[in-house]
Amino acid sequence: MQGFAHTYFKRFSVSPDCIFELPDFLPDAIVVIPICDEPHIASLVETLRLQSDSNYKLVVICVINDAESHPGKVKEQNALTYSELLQLSNGANTHCFRLNVMYTANLPRREQGVGQARKTAMDEAVRIYNHYHMPAGIIVSLDADCHVSTNYMQDVIGWFRVHSAMGFATIRFEHPTRGNEFNDAVYEAVAAYELHLRYFRLGLQYAGYPHAIHTVGSCFALRAQLYCKAGGMNRRQAGEDFYFLHKLTAISPFGHILDACVYPSPRVSCRVPFGTGPAIAETLKTGQQLSYSISLFDMLQRFYATMGNFRTMNNHEVEASISHIHPALSAFCRSVGFFDKLHQAKSNTANAASFGKRMFQVFDAFMVIRFLNEASRHHAPLQAVELPAAELLQRLKYNVPGNSVFDLLLAYRELEKA
Repeated sequence: MQGFAHTYFKRFSVSPDCIFELPDFLPDAIVVIPICDEPHIASLVETLRLQSDSNYKLVVICVINDAESHPGKVKEQNALTYSELLQLSNGANTHCFRLNVMYTANLPRREQGVGQARKTAMDEAVRIYNHYHMPAGIIVSLDADCHVSTNYMQDVIGWFRVHSAMGFATIRFEHPTRGNEFNDAVYEAVAAYELHLRYFRLGLQYAGYPHAIHTVGSCFALRAQLYCKAGGMNRRQAGEDFYFLHKLTAISPFGHILDACVYPSPRVSCRVPFGTGPAIAETLKTGQQLSYSISLFDMLQRFYATMGNFRTMNNHEVEASISHIHPALSAFCRSVGFFDKLHQAKSNTANAASFGKRMFQVFDAFMVIRFLNEASRHHAPLQAVELPAAELLQRLKYNVPGNSVFDLLLAYRELEKA
């Protein structure tokens, strides 16, 4: 297959052709939606269809999958969803909207999951853009249990048209925190979980990490050419979004779309080992959402602030400097081979600027997560999220009218929109 994606399809492991009929128009965006056991996906598809017109031509690719090990009720729902979406596509496809649906059933467990489904849909999106020679084509990642704002597609496409140099963007999200669909305990649990997500991102920013982004699979979009450059989506059964998006931060400029908004469902779900559903289930079980002590972000702040000096120091001096910040951080660096990576960074960079950039790749978000989890076990225990979240806002001189989960969450949302 020739075109901008030729190297990607030749070098990387890609999903088989879905054998969809190509749209008879040039898409302004292609929305990909992985599906498993989702009874309400048709309403999301209909919302997207209503947002398409002559200015915003859309393709929506839905990939349904299930594993051999899934219970019969999941497979029955998937079969029903497939039939429903096929019927919808027969009446929905127009000169500016196309719905493509694929169902892969009874997969071996290691081949099934949200990562596999998202990759299958994204690979197909690249094939469409490659056929029409559109390397800057926009691929939008959504989840089946979401709702979106009224001008969602207009805002996403408009943002990329204005920011032509940007390779990808995260999209604003807000979980519903009130309503009649769930009980009060679920809404409070999802508010606490979202507060944890926002506290973690702001904690990274406070510490000085330059790529502090939300990594929510239903809330990002990227250009087709960048997807190929990154080697495509991974097939992880959970956390595929975290790994993929942080990989993108190292190779492309990015931004944040604040006008559009995604509203993920706060439902309890255990289809994946971590994420919104399991987090809510755990909070309902234990009565609290735990998060990292702010003292750990203080350590990281001092570490990142002095990291540029490591270029002119020997390993003994570097280790003494890190140990001065905290022995727990020094012990962690030894355990993950940080000093060997530091030596490589010194040997392969020509100046202070390139060294600094390389070091943020050495002690990146993956390394931060490992450190936070290790230090939380042995040094600074996890806390109810309200405590460190309130303390971080105080450090930033941001006044909050109260310290409830809902008060704090509203403050964090407003702070991110500012």
